[in-house]
Amino acid sequence: MNGQPNRLAATESHKFAGTAIDRSKPLSFRLDGRMINGFVGDTVLSALLAAGIDTAGTCAGEPIGLSPRFAPAVAPAGSADPADALPMARVPALPDIDLVTLGSRREGDAARGPVARLRQLLPGPGRTLDLRPDATGALRMPWRDLRPRVAVETDIAVVGGGVAGMSAAAA
Repeated sequence: MNGQPNRLAATESHKFAGTAIDRSKPLSFRLDGRMINGFVGDTVLSALLAAGIDTAGTCAGEPIGLSPRFAPAVAPAGSADPADALPMARVPALPDIDLVTLGSRREGDAARGPVARLRQLLPGPGRTLDLRPDATGALRMPWRDLRPRVAVETDIAVVGGGVAGMSAAAA
């Protein structure tokens, strides 16, 4: 698939041949006005990394890389509900979805700003999301402050689905 310089070839033998991504079903979606290509089974983060976008932005002049442990939040474009925002490592890439990255941007780079409009005209996405992680409130996680939608009363709650959690639940 074009526009995915970091995607490992499906025909080559490698240790990362997971079964979640279906390479027979390509898709594309928008993130901050940029068209991103991926496959069914990709997360927003895995599609970005495959497309060569590997940097969230810079902090004190140093690049901050994207990874499963550092994945900024995304939300549907135009959504004002903080419950709609999730880390991009948890959001599935869906065909034709339009997402925005939460966080402070470089000067003049808003969703409809001149830099974003120029990016839409360029043949491929740049390597960075142009976020400013050092700005106040740049990497906020609004879902952490939400109150539960449903209150459940219980005597015991088992948190975790690993061996220990499942054993505790069964006991």
